[in-house]
Amino acid sequence: MIRETGRKRISLHPHAYGAGSCLACAAHELPSPAGTRLVGAFSLGRDALWWIAVRVAEVVRDVWLPEYCCAQVVEVFSRAGLRLHSYPLSADLTVDWEMMAALSKSMPRSVLVLVDLLGYPCVAAAEHEQTLDSSFICVVRDCAQAVPSEGTRVVRGQEEGFIVYSLRKPFPIPDYAVVYGLPDSCVAQECNSNVPSGSVSATLSRRAYARLEEFLLRRPGYRRAVGVRAARQLLKRSALRGQQPSRLSSRLIGLVDAQASAQARRENAALLLNELREIALWKSVPTISSPYCFPVLVDNAAAAKARLHRHGIEATTLWGVRGLWDKENSSSAETSVRRLLCLPVHQDLSKEEIEMVCSVGGRILG
Repeated sequence: MIRETGRKRISLHPHAYGAGSCLACAAHELPSPAGTRLVGAFSLGRDALWWIAVRVAEVVRDVWLPEYCCAQVVEVFSRAGLRLHSYPLSADLTVDWEMMAALSKSMPRSVLVLVDLLGYPCVAAAEHEQTLDSSFICVVRDCAQAVPSEGTRVVRGQEEGFIVYSLRKPFPIPDYAVVYGLPDSCVAQECNSNVPSGSVSATLSRRAYARLEEFLLRRPGYRRAVGVRAARQLLKRSALRGQQPSRLSSRLIGLVDAQASAQARRENAALLLNELREIALWKSVPTISSPYCFPVLVDNAAAAKARLHRHGIEATTLWGVRGLWDKENSSSAETSVRRLLCLPVHQDLSKEEIEMVCSVGGRILG
């Protein structure tokens, strides 16, 4: 937790090695999505996506991305030489599957990227999933904000299907991302369970980034020190892509309990849903979800964020309008993005802290 001028701040991320999130288990015992095998480990989610992008770019030229997503996802596929196309989202920022089925017919030999936004599952009805399987060469499910789960399903595509997790997001780990693929896929068969062929050793700057992150996890108050933010971004943006995780993170990954953490996040999100149902972006917390945070829609997200901050609660507007990467945005999705505010639900929140988030959030936002 962050302390400033005597006030305890509740943040989106777990900033300490809490006992609730660091139960012993081996890295290979992370729950694998159903019907997949572990392809390999990478430093950051962008490294994992880059490794996928350069391989699919050998056989396809086009990729479909949601109109609202992380800028790093857009950059990775762009730099891999793929032509970018956006598909529209509904007002609740979920996939419009009817529209997706129509798009798949217009450009079948392409890659589709699905995003489990905020750790909530991106699930298609059976008839739509069959259309995706037969229409796109490869389907990449970006679960970077989620926790690995046996209940998460890979969407196959005609030839390949991948699931990507960035474990530094839900866990107090400097850098560690994993890729799961289909057991019978050509790419998966070429890889071992640790380091895929073509990945590169971590650069000096990325190793320095991991050490800085370790320090900040132990001393979170320094995150606001002058120059720290700039230093993090500089070290994080190493020119080499597809890098392996640091040895530090490879050791720490064995200390997380993914299932317990996901369960705690669901329980915290359910408490917030009970308090803020009227303004919640989604009206349920699926049993296979691992919420990264709890999304609500408010009239003035920036002002609400500032008010919560004064009460010791750190909320976020996620990527804000910068996440609308294509100029041709659907008006309903853009309206929701401008109103989006995300509240903390991470596993290190105590009972008293989540109750405070519910109480203050209900009073300020409800």
